[in-house]
Amino acid sequence: MKSKFLMRPWVIIVVALLLVAVILVLADRYFTAAVGLSILSILLGALYALAISSRIGKFLEREVEVKTKELEESQERLQTAFEDLKKAHAFQQSIIDGVAEPILVIGADYWVKLMNQAARRFSFGVVGASKPVFCYQVSHQQEAPCKELEHPCPMEQVRESGQTVTVVHEHYHANGERRFVELVAAPLWGADGTFQGIVESARDITQRKLAEEMAAERLQVLTRSHDELEQFSYTVAKSIRDFFEKLPSDE
Repeated sequence: MKSKFLMRPWVIIVVALLLVAVILVLADRYFTAAVGLSILSILLGALYALAISSRIGKFLEREVEVKTKELEESQERLQTAFEDLKKAHAFQQSIIDGVAEPILVIGADYWVKLMNQAARRFSFGVVGASKPVFCYQVSHQQEAPCKELEHPCPMEQVRESGQTVTVVHEHYHANGERRFVELVAAPLWGADGTFQGIVESARDITQRKLAEEMAAERLQVLTRSHDELEQFSYTVAKSIRDFFEKLPSDE
């Protein structure tokens, strides 16, 4: 507060006038007029520099206040945007969590960007790690994308075709139980039309698959029984024919 008082223009003017008066009084006794003028010039220069410094200081103070206010407003806008983004993400998460079937949003680099609670239950604990997880880690606990014929990669099929695809995988639960899962993967396009990844839903079709396998086994048994029956019928018919051929004729 004291320094601000000393930096006021009227204080500087009063000080300058006092110094001029002192120098004029002392000029005749202690130094010549030329020396007095030199001292006065130096003092006036110092006072002028002090005045300029005062103005610059005030200008800088105003600029700091303006920039500080702008920064605070920018931080408030950023915080508001961040809160809106969190709310939007929470709303989005609540929507997909309401779906009973596992759903994953997978980037083109195989990173899982979003998944619902149903998918988390079958993630073998890999979700929640500090680093991002890949889709093949969630579904197959492996360190490379799916390539086997038994597990065709829906990402690559969608990337190549640009269409929704359906594939069947074998997944294992944490207890080791084997399940057949039908994966439906739809393309995810960016605003510029570039391929961004897929939205993948999973449906447990184990019962249907087991029923199909059972039906195939029964058909195989029936086919084998039919073939055996045909063979048996042929053998019986041949035996009867041979029997009658061996009978003596009436003549």
